[in-house]
Amino acid sequence: SYSFCTLLIIHQMREIITVQLGQCGNNLGTCFWDELGGEHGISPEGTYEGDCDNQLERIDVFYRETNEGRFVPRTLLVDLEPTSLDAIRQGCNSKLFPPENYISGESGGGNNWAKGFYSNGAELMPKVLDAFRKEAEKTDSLHGIQITHSLGGGTGSGMGSLLLHELRSAYRNLIFTSSVLPSRKISDLVVEPYNSVLGLNSLISDADACFTIDNGALYDILNRTMHLETPSFVDLNLIASSVLSSATCSFRFPGQINSNIRKLCVNLIPFPRLHFFMSSFAPLPSRGSLGLRKAEVPELVKNVFDPNYLMCRYEPNGNKYLAASLVFRGRVSTMEVESQMHAIQTRNSNDFVEWIPDNINCVMCDIPQRRNIASVSAAMIGNCTSFKGICKGMTENFNALLKRKAHLHWYLEEGMDELEFAEATANVDELAAYYTECENYSNYEGEFETDDVSSYYR
Repeated sequence: SYSFCTLLIIHQMREIITVQLGQCGNNLGTCFWDELGGEHGISPEGTYEGDCDNQLERIDVFYRETNEGRFVPRTLLVDLEPTSLDAIRQGCNSKLFPPENYISGESGGGNNWAKGFYSNGAELMPKVLDAFRKEAEKTDSLHGIQITHSLGGGTGSGMGSLLLHELRSAYRNLIFTSSVLPSRKISDLVVEPYNSVLGLNSLISDADACFTIDNGALYDILNRTMHLETPSFVDLNLIASSVLSSATCSFRFPGQINSNIRKLCVNLIPFPRLHFFMSSFAPLPSRGSLGLRKAEVPELVKNVFDPNYLMCRYEPNGNKYLAASLVFRGRVSTMEVESQMHAIQTRNSNDFVEWIPDNINCVMCDIPQRRNIASVSAAMIGNCTSFKGICKGMTENFNALLKRKAHLHWYLEEGMDELEFAEATANVDELAAYYTECENYSNYEGEFETDDVSSYYR
């Protein structure tokens, strides 16, 4: 029998509020809501058109129901210029999002971190925080805050850094981001190294967990693995949103083994600063791909650890996983999954650090992924020391510009100090060093330097 308090805990929703920031963040966020809407049976008008009770059982995590019976996403759509939000207002989801949750400026971020953090972003921030407070007041038990953004532009990196700082100061909830890393393959913005390092510096300090998405790796997946000669941003966002929907499925739907974002972080983050995840998904989705062939568990496990499926640059030589979590969707055998987990740790033992035992866990959700309705799918979310290579690549490009003070005046004119550049690159270099130490920790006899972990378990 259950006590009243136990029943209250069972029925209490643990909501997540999303903030979509900048053009990239809004495009990715919109694709994410398309995925969730399809899985929960929510139409672009916000009405329920599903046929399964499971779709509504935990829908309050990401949606709230209005007095009119519509389901609207718990999200804010923010940009420093109105173009991207106007496109959403005029698109197929025009009636899905509440009008008061569209928040835009007029002047834009100017592809400049400092504009997003100090000037234009700071002017718009009070409106954003007020809208967030109102959205938070509509929750029963706010569990976490999700931010979708890019590190390459001015709004996603600069205003994203400011938003992280303000939310961290005002709320004790877990903050996780879906952060798109820039790539020279699909962008020619010369100041991206400045923006990305300054933005990454804020993620190190103020975020609890970061799902990193490398545009270059996504492009390679689409081009080499899926053989799309000219991938579009729609294709890039489709793959990224598939991982995000899988990462959240176990606390949106019932399953054999359930999880939530806090449990995921506890399993994947050995030390507070090392909270950057890379991910993969199999079988790979594409536009119009419904009812894919039946995929077997061994094939899925093999593919999600294949570097060609990873959504971040990965060099297998010397790099090791600190921990990994696999999310299976659809009807799968628990015994078969456990057998494959044991096999991957035995067969690829050199790819995992020795000092963290049982560092692969799995989550199983009976509800299949929307684009894989006839089969099963899997996503892998891992914390890998290869992220140090991404950090080093960012700081190398950053320092190449900074030592010549190229384009620096655009940032100083907005109120920045040169010392901030030095602090940012030092912090990113330190993160890379932490990952290197973890990689060699089994041979390291000293005490590992880390932050006070009490600040993480809020």
